[in-house]
Amino acid sequence: MSNNDEVSVNRSEQCFLSMEGIKGPVTSIVPGAFAVLRYFINFSRDVQVAETGLLQPGGTLTSYYFSAVIPPPSTLPTLQQDCFSGKLLKKVEIVNYANINANNKEISKITLGNARLSLVTSNFDPDNIGSSMSSNDVFGATSDREANKRIFLDVSQRFPNTSAIPHVLLKYAFETFDLTVNHFHDGGDASGKSAVLVDLNKNTSKASG
Repeated sequence: MSNNDEVSVNRSEQCFLSMEGIKGPVTSIVPGAFAVLRYFINFSRDVQVAETGLLQPGGTLTSYYFSAVIPPPSTLPTLQQDCFSGKLLKKVEIVNYANINANNKEISKITLGNARLSLVTSNFDPDNIGSSMSSNDVFGATSDREANKRIFLDVSQRFPNTSAIPHVLLKYAFETFDLTVNHFHDGGDASGKSAVLVDLNKNTSKASG
């Protein structure tokens, strides 16, 4: 790695400190700096939260706005090992206004905390976008679910100087995470809150509140 490619700040701070409170789409990415990309995360496992009925068996919890900090390609091989393999994220906020069950309980805010994250796919793709990934793996710039399924990030949105930087697409898997969900009850009460722990490997969950 050349001196121009080296990043001087602490790697752990790069990976995770910047993830707290990040929202909104990215408009440009500066080479050598960490970039914010938005991922379309769809929790489609059959998760039963018996105490609250928040997510029925076979239900889907769709999160439209999940922001993540992505490293520049020049630092990715190091960061894969040091930052994106079984490491903990402290807090990420997800906003979603989808009705999630027959009772039309509407989510107002989801807070993801203490998440253990693994990088499962990295794809350097200098000639094309997404040759080995589907559009479900990469965020679009819209809150519409169907549109998100079809949209890739534009080249200019990810890397402003495409001749100098190879494209890179990353896919993450959550091993475990704590999930706090604020939702509206049927009567319109916004105080409803449930604390949910989901283990994606074991496909189990438990809830309180």
